[in-house]
Amino acid sequence: MRAELRPLSFGELLDRTFTYYREHFWLFVGIMTVPQLATLVVGLPLRMTLDINQPQLRLTASLAATGVTVGIAVFGYAAAYGATTYAVSEIHLGRAVAIGGAYRMMRGQIMPLVYLGLVYLLRVLLFFISIVLIPVVFLMPLWYAFAIPVLLLENIGGNAALKRSGLLTKGERGRIFAIGLLTTIVSSALTLAIQAPFMLAGRGISGIGMSSHNDLLPYGLRLLSDIAEGMAEAFTAPLMMIALVLLYYDVRVRREGFDLQVMMTALDRKDPISAPVVRTVTT
Repeated sequence: MRAELRPLSFGELLDRTFTYYREHFWLFVGIMTVPQLATLVVGLPLRMTLDINQPQLRLTASLAATGVTVGIAVFGYAAAYGATTYAVSEIHLGRAVAIGGAYRMMRGQIMPLVYLGLVYLLRVLLFFISIVLIPVVFLMPLWYAFAIPVLLLENIGGNAALKRSGLLTKGERGRIFAIGLLTTIVSSALTLAIQAPFMLAGRGISGIGMSSHNDLLPYGLRLLSDIAEGMAEAFTAPLMMIALVLLYYDVRVRREGFDLQVMMTALDRKDPISAPVVRTVTT
């Protein structure tokens, strides 16, 4: 399989996103299942604390279990989204990749990704507390949409990745917004289809409404509902990441001649399939 690096129209970008998703469905779902399983197993004590009769003990146990679950989730999802980024990159550059291989590429990269997330949240908070710049907060996801691909595929630091993402997304934020909107609609529809049976079951138990909290359900149904929620996340989360990585490469092909860089690297190595990602930073 050879890489096909060329500028893509918006329609081609969407088509390739769903083609990669469909052709490598179990690869992407498998990558996203890892943090889902980890949080599900670690979260079992949290669900059990909901049935403790002593309020003080229940609160203490719940806080402890929540803290551990959140920690596992943060690092787990950082690894999963990073592995998904690498997987899309490998596929787009014409190389074979497996779940284990994608995660092995994340060695040494989890902490930089977590740091990137913290820096991003800090910037959002700083903008948010400034009344004048509140509208900017809603545009920041468009500015920093390429931050993860930049950090991982160009091997630069968190602050530099955010800055470069802002440069690369300039003039592309309309496409980013449209892609985000479409993938969100598709993901929401898939999530609703997977979780609907449990929402309906909850509605029929003791008059619980569809919008009620999950902890009001019986333990067995809560567990099944959590599993369904995890499945929905594993099935839908890769879509946005696939689209953003493809758009990231499309921008680099258009502005930086990235396709020529890969071609020259392949010629030097006389091996177009195993040519590495060219990690150059152009400002």
